[in-house]
Amino acid sequence: MINLLPPQDKNEFKKEIIFKKISIILFFHFICLLILIFVLSLISAFFTQQTEIVKEQAVQQEQQAQSAQFQMYKADAAGFNDTLNKLEVFWRGQVLTSDFLEKFLPLISSNVHLKSLSFKMSSKKITLATPAVLQKAAGEDSAQTAESEPAAQIIFGAVRVEGVIDSREGLYEFKKSLEGQKEFQEIVFAPASWAHAKFPDFSLNFSFLPAKK
Repeated sequence: MINLLPPQDKNEFKKEIIFKKISIILFFHFICLLILIFVLSLISAFFTQQTEIVKEQAVQQEQQAQSAQFQMYKADAAGFNDTLNKLEVFWRGQVLTSDFLEKFLPLISSNVHLKSLSFKMSSKKITLATPAVLQKAAGEDSAQTAESEPAAQIIFGAVRVEGVIDSREGLYEFKKSLEGQKEFQEIVFAPASWAHAKFPDFSLNFSFLPAKK
């Protein structure tokens, strides 16, 4: 076929064809870009949703673990409290131990769950306040003040308690109830006992000096 178009029209025709080809290519690239953006948006939304699901599952698992742990503590505490009751009956003939349990067990409220309780007999020497010692303290110059101060040995119970409680406020109340008993002395809680606001594990040591009957 012979092209009878003049040279100027031929050039215009070629330019139009080139322009159409470039337009088609640009349009194709634009469509590909839109598809790519759409796919990336879907992927981003998917990963965002999966991240939220994983976070929710992690929170639920943590809550379930805390609940299961607390239920385990309660079960252990129930068994331990049964053991304490048996020990109280068995040691009823031991005056010091039975006196301690009589004072201590009523302080264990429903929000206190014991994990371990250690009670050991111990002894220490104390200075007796005899008349000679009293005269020396009053500043009286007497031959009796030269006497050495007599000492006596007392028997007491060295107690260690470990457990878990519902809250830090409950632990403060438990501490106050112990300090309200004059037979419980030198009460010392481990610093880590106050670290957590909820379900803190606690441990403490104190001495039990029964009142003279």
